[in-house]
Amino acid sequence: MNEEQLANTAQKVADYLADKVEPRNREEQLLKELWKVGTEEEQHALAHMLVKLAE
Repeated sequence: MNEEQLANTAQKVADYLADKVEPRNREEQLLKELWKVGTEEEQHALAHMLVKLAE
């Protein structure tokens, strides 16, 4: 998978997590809050950053 495909998948996973999973710590809570307030474009950019972080 290329980076764009990974980011799209990460965005889908993050959408699910933000809606269905309770954060277990402050860091997860921060990511959830950032995700919820971001526009779709900002969420996509954050997904790209998370993919880069995981590399």
